[in-house]
Amino acid sequence: MAVLSSRSKWLLQQLVLLCVGCGLVGKSNAQPQSDLFTLVEFSQATIVAPNNSFVTLPCTAQTDNVTYPTVTFLQISWYRNGLLINFMRGGYYQGIQRLNKSEYAITSQLGILSVNQQTAGVFSCTARGQLNDGYLQDLSAWHNTTTVRVAVAPVITGDTQVTFSEGSTATLWCNATGVPQPSLEWWTEDNSTRLAAKNFSSLTQDHSSLSLTVFMVHRDDSGKYECRASNMAGITRKTQELFVHYKPIITEISESQLVPVRTNLLLTCKASGYPAPQVTWLHHRHNLSVVDRLVLSHARDGSLYGLESDSNVTTARVLTTDGGQYTCVASSDVGHQRRHVQITVQTEPDAPALKQESDVMQTTISVSWTEPDFHNSSIVDYDVQVRDLDNGAGGWQNVTVEDSVVRTRSAMACNLDPFTRYAFRVRALNAIGYSDYSNPLELQTQPLEPAQLEDVTAVAQPSGTTVEISWRIPNDWDMSMGVFRRVVLLHRILAFQDELQRTEFNVTARNATSGTVELRGLAKGTQYSISVLSNNGFFDSQPVTVTPITGTTIPGNATMFTVTPLSHERLSFDWTGIDDGGTPLTRLMLSYKYLETPDDQQSWQEVASGDLPLLTDHTVVMGNFSADTAYRFKLTTRNAKGKGRPSSFANVQTPPFQYPPNVEIANIMPTAITAVVQWRVLGVTPLVPVEMFEVQWRTETSLATSKFFDATPGRFDGKITGLPRDTRVYITIRAHNEYGAALNFSDDETVKTEMGLPGVPLELLVLGSSHDSANISWKVNLDEEFPATQLIYNLVLDGGQSSTVDYLVNVTANAGVIFLKGLSPTASYSARVYASNANGRSTSYRLSNFLTSGQPVSSGGSPLSISSAALTTTTVLFACSSVWLNLLLKWKRAQFYQQGTNIFPQLAVKGRLLPASLCPYPQLVFS
Repeated sequence: MAVLSSRSKWLLQQLVLLCVGCGLVGKSNAQPQSDLFTLVEFSQATIVAPNNSFVTLPCTAQTDNVTYPTVTFLQISWYRNGLLINFMRGGYYQGIQRLNKSEYAITSQLGILSVNQQTAGVFSCTARGQLNDGYLQDLSAWHNTTTVRVAVAPVITGDTQVTFSEGSTATLWCNATGVPQPSLEWWTEDNSTRLAAKNFSSLTQDHSSLSLTVFMVHRDDSGKYECRASNMAGITRKTQELFVHYKPIITEISESQLVPVRTNLLLTCKASGYPAPQVTWLHHRHNLSVVDRLVLSHARDGSLYGLESDSNVTTARVLTTDGGQYTCVASSDVGHQRRHVQITVQTEPDAPALKQESDVMQTTISVSWTEPDFHNSSIVDYDVQVRDLDNGAGGWQNVTVEDSVVRTRSAMACNLDPFTRYAFRVRALNAIGYSDYSNPLELQTQPLEPAQLEDVTAVAQPSGTTVEISWRIPNDWDMSMGVFRRVVLLHRILAFQDELQRTEFNVTARNATSGTVELRGLAKGTQYSISVLSNNGFFDSQPVTVTPITGTTIPGNATMFTVTPLSHERLSFDWTGIDDGGTPLTRLMLSYKYLETPDDQQSWQEVASGDLPLLTDHTVVMGNFSADTAYRFKLTTRNAKGKGRPSSFANVQTPPFQYPPNVEIANIMPTAITAVVQWRVLGVTPLVPVEMFEVQWRTETSLATSKFFDATPGRFDGKITGLPRDTRVYITIRAHNEYGAALNFSDDETVKTEMGLPGVPLELLVLGSSHDSANISWKVNLDEEFPATQLIYNLVLDGGQSSTVDYLVNVTANAGVIFLKGLSPTASYSARVYASNANGRSTSYRLSNFLTSGQPVSSGGSPLSISSAALTTTTVLFACSSVWLNLLLKWKRAQFYQQGTNIFPQLAVKGRLLPASLCPYPQLVFS
């Protein structure tokens, strides 16, 4: 290897090789063959040329510094696919190599005469030369490659048709190959619009493919889309067709309608969808059947991407059964839709129904009817007809109706004959026609007022309660007055203006011209006013009045006679319904017998006669009967006509002597001198009521004392007083009634009365204390049965030492204050307070603890004078102390001194004095 000088190496390191082609610049990845060159720039890595085209590849090598030694470039060599090109074989040529010494560069061109698969490839150039500095050296330069490829026209692959459901995401793919890689575009079918990404679609480029995505694809997106692929070799087009399937939609359907019966009906239903929907009809949810009167027709039309289907239903002479719901169903593979049509068939109305309740008069009849079913066509009129049923075979006659007949549904037939039978019928009219006539309704007009009866007489019957009435029909009675149906009697006692009582007697013989009736149940010995009338079933005639007097009889017996024991010697006698025979009673006789004595050995004994009230209905109580005795009683009546029949017998057993019921004590609630006693009555409710209760009490050393309590319904207690305190008391009870006291008292119940001591004080509270005194407030209850009259208290020191003296405080109110004096300073006390009265003191005490303060520092007792009335606060200075402070301030206004009063408002202050460091003048401020 030749040895280079350092300068030669430096120059060689500045040499640059540039390969220029088609104006594009890139960087080489080639490795150097020697370390003399460090950088080679080249123009383009790949060149694509059309087939059979001419391409030149220039190559230039130069240094990058202006200060060069002389360099001689001998040549630039060209390589194809790593092999040195032999220009002698043809297909290539090398241009003239020019050495530009001013720029220290050499340039060469490689020409490819006809680019094809045989001449294209990977080309590289290499610069070789020597340094002209006295040394000759062959140099291997950097080399890089440029690829020459043949351009190929685009080829597009993919589907020609795609199908998506409406609302889904549709993607159309365009895949293309070619050299160079073709650019892709989507166009509309008419080549008018180049598609770009928008809010519902997107374009995605991926090397050799371009996808068109449509979000929420709609039927309107259906159609042909063109993919275009282009490069330098040409443009290729391919059409892709998008089909969007969508559910059937019924776009047109006949409206619901009213259809007159026996007319023609046409129903139309149109539906669109893709694929083409099938349209069918349902009637009442069943497939529509083809009959002689019904024709189904179908048609289909539409574009390639949306088809319409029609279906028509034609029905001739519609029947009522053709009404109802018709359903059009449009269906396909992707779904279905239903829509309904309501067909209402109009027919003639039903026949009306005449009401039985009609207004029938002597010459007019008003009829009414219910509204019939008018079958979807409103009624516009009614036709009413009448026919005479009694006067020959007359035909039906129209009745004039008012304009409001549709609303009132009533009509009146006038100028009719009295007491004549007529038949009525009615029919309704609507837009379709007349209904059938209703069933006939037979009615009869009222007759005229009947004629007055003649030869009317009234005869009283011997029973005294019946009057016989005779009558005769007048000769001028005709058929217009109707049929003589009954005799009507209106009667009342003549002396009284009572309401007339109506009694009707049907005439059984239709052709009777006279007759008699009996009016019964009348009072005896009474004059009546009786009006006699004829009646034809509709009206009464004018009355004929008679005034008969009923007869009198001996009195009747009581319809009810009962005897009820009220006690062992008193009975209650009750009777009702005595018939006095039409004349006043003169005597009532009450008689009795003993049931245990045979009838042949005794006669009826009269209890009373003149003492009984002469009343037909009464209750009387009588006494002095024997206890525990069986009696039989009867009641006999008498009037001016004579003695009546006795009543039915009434048997009764008087009860034994009625002692009061036994009573027992249920509970006793004692106090000191009283007791509340509660009791209960034993056994069933006594026949003779209890009038009072006797409560008796005694002690072991005293006689019995009784207190009586009136018997009050629902109350069984009483309060006894005057009992001794703290004593065992024996209490018993018995009942009294009108016949005396019960035979025995109840068993003794023993209780012990209380002492009558007052209760413990309600409250004890220390209001304040000083070194030698304390104020204690107290409360008691003066409303107690035995209230306190005094308070007893004593003091107990902390060590348990008790004062020897009990202090007494008179109690005149429910509350007060105890002022304790002479106490020891700095001591703990307990105050025990009892309540006391004449019976002793309470069983327990109320306790309150307190603490006295230390001995105060004397202030000399000199009053402090404050001269200014304007001051709102006053400061008092006092000496220091290390003990607790009880300071009592007393003050007056100046005029109080002048008036000689000795009332001092006071303020007690308790607390610890300030520390000694703040002495000698602690302060107290008050207002």
